[in-house]
Amino acid sequence: MATAVVVARLPRIPGVILAFVLVASMWAETLTGLVHPVSTADGRMFDDDAMVEADYAFDRWGASTTTGGGEFTPREVDIRRPDGSLGGAVRLDRVAPPGAWIGGLVMVPDGQSRVTSLQGDALRFRSVVETEGSGATIAFHQLAFPGWRATVDGLPVALRPQGEVEGSGVAPGYLLVDVGPGRHELAVWFGPTLPRLAGDTVSFLAILGLLWATSRHGGGWLVTLVVGAVTIVLGGILATEVLTLRSPARSTPERERIVTDVIGSMRSGTAVMSSPTGSALGPGAFLDTGWLTVRPPPGRPVQVGLTRQWLYMHPPGRVTVRLTPPEGAVFQAGLALRPDSWETPEGDGVHFVVEVVPVDGPGGMRTLLFQRINPRAFVDERRWVDIRADLGEWAGRPIDLTLRTDPVDSVAYDWAGWGNPLVVVPVGVLRPPNGPQPPASIHTPRTWMIDQ
Repeated sequence: MATAVVVARLPRIPGVILAFVLVASMWAETLTGLVHPVSTADGRMFDDDAMVEADYAFDRWGASTTTGGGEFTPREVDIRRPDGSLGGAVRLDRVAPPGAWIGGLVMVPDGQSRVTSLQGDALRFRSVVETEGSGATIAFHQLAFPGWRATVDGLPVALRPQGEVEGSGVAPGYLLVDVGPGRHELAVWFGPTLPRLAGDTVSFLAILGLLWATSRHGGGWLVTLVVGAVTIVLGGILATEVLTLRSPARSTPERERIVTDVIGSMRSGTAVMSSPTGSALGPGAFLDTGWLTVRPPPGRPVQVGLTRQWLYMHPPGRVTVRLTPPEGAVFQAGLALRPDSWETPEGDGVHFVVEVVPVDGPGGMRTLLFQRINPRAFVDERRWVDIRADLGEWAGRPIDLTLRTDPVDSVAYDWAGWGNPLVVVPVGVLRPPNGPQPPASIHTPRTWMIDQ
């Protein structure tokens, strides 16, 4: 208030200059620190080689933009290398491969839980999960900065950071929330902390005081105009911060990020299925659904998200779903053979195939993926091999999406399938799905199309 009186009693030109400097500095401080949620309808994709060369070449945090020593990350994040120097995104992606995140936002690191709905953007989103067993832990792809809030079924719950993943030496620090069995609706959003909200309130009141002083003590119409305009802007910012204290509202179906759940379509009878045992699902059939845990063997990189929904598809098997992909849609899944097939006396792997056929209009059948997985022969395939196929070419057009498994030569021990096969509209940059250490087989030319 004293500053406002001083400004008001200065001559007009110096008063205008000083008032402008004061309000501009407060305005800039508030605006630069305010996080504006931005809805990103499309994910930005890179091919594996380009991303690895441009990003994974630096195993330290923000190597190309800052020389910070970790002071800008939450204290719960520990991504230091064995020599004690600060690591970077390469270490986070090694533990939690980008392809394991559903829509780039959600993952289930512990328990058996299906993500049936995902709405919103990277800073304000809602999700519906259906959990089996005694409960599950849901992870959200954001670091645990102050200001994150969550509710489960409308009730506030505490978010906690992911600590060190056992055996990895890395504490990713992303957000976790525990849920019990059954269906639950989760809301997660970012907003101001109480100290920040209090500070911005004080700043707004100070600007109001300056406006009162300039208008009351003859600061001149120009000073009053400038201060009044800044008061309106800061008032709007403060109102926005107050509004972000509320949980995000439910979106319309058009903003749903999970476009098609292939396993859900099979269970509901809307998918077309065929195999040597027919279209029936069951333990003795060539097609079945359930859960599978794929844990890399000792000596391989430790990962999270090991248990996923499982579409068992013994070759030759086929499942087709009809959908109309929106802009930015991709098909994502994890490919695997059951761990009990890794040490068998024979077996030559399985071909995984993804095909698209337009229902009407020009264009014929297109093969988006043709990938052989043989963990019996290749140790680095003894895990979920995540894939991603771009459906943007058919945005707004009805298509038949077919998942297929074919034998290589022998069908012995071909206990293959797909983990979390979904069509989603992901958020943000789509980093290489298998992180910095992909199986050597996914670098063959036949799979480059996945991330282009």
